[in-house]
Amino acid sequence: MINAQKAMREELSRATLASISEGVQSKGRPASFAGDVQEWFADRQLAREEARISGMRSRSTPEDGE
Repeated sequence: MINAQKAMREELSRATLASISEGVQSKGRPASFAGDVQEWFADRQLAREEARISGMRSRSTPEDGE
């Protein structure tokens, strides 16, 4: 475990945020990426809202026997 931590620290000392960013940006992204991201966020928002409403309804429903 200590060897892994040492190796990680050595690698992190060689990398900068700028170099990591350049590496990611140079690979490019698919043409559909922006639309895919927007769709993902919209789906997540809808799922969270549905879960919130479902949770509120389940708490407001009287339990059997009350």
